[in-house]
Amino acid sequence: MGGKNNFKQAFKELTGTINLNSTIEREPYPAADKERDETSFSYTRPMQPVQAPGPGITKISKGTSIVGEITSDGDVELYGCLKGNIETSGNIKVFGEVLGNLKGNDIELSKSNIRGNVESSANVTMDEETKIIGDITAVNLTMDGKMKGQIEAGNKVELHKNTLLLGNIKAEVISVEDGAKLQGEIHISNTEKENIFNDK
Repeated sequence: MGGKNNFKQAFKELTGTINLNSTIEREPYPAADKERDETSFSYTRPMQPVQAPGPGITKISKGTSIVGEITSDGDVELYGCLKGNIETSGNIKVFGEVLGNLKGNDIELSKSNIRGNVESSANVTMDEETKIIGDITAVNLTMDGKMKGQIEAGNKVELHKNTLLLGNIKAEVISVEDGAKLQGEIHISNTEKENIFNDK
């Protein structure tokens, strides 16, 4: 019993010599929110709600090869090689090689090789160093590379001077720059009357 009292006395003396405020900087809490535990010297306060982070960017670096599917709610940037599909509600940028389909919002293809279909809910742009074997579906397409496949755009297709296309185009508006090479059929879709010459 005496040892227990001695321990309590020693503990009180020890804790009396420590000034917690001078050795540890603490965040000030309102007096009503803090509770002090004398034995552990810890403070507790009501839990604060934590907001989950929004979707970020998934990046696959140059020199990286992946076999499998990529699905995301955020943007995807691919600089390496992928054997599989990419599907996201965000944007897609490809600077590498894909053996699979792409499905996303805005899709940008630069110095890339694609063997698969490209489906965009908005715009697709491809530079002069991009090659595609597959179909493209988009609202708008800006093309300056090489492609073998079908194109269907809800609005406009722009073919720049370096374009080489083997396939058909269907869009409301099609512009072809001098130097572009096409082999296939062009269909102009129109929401108005199909035959304007039969109007009475």
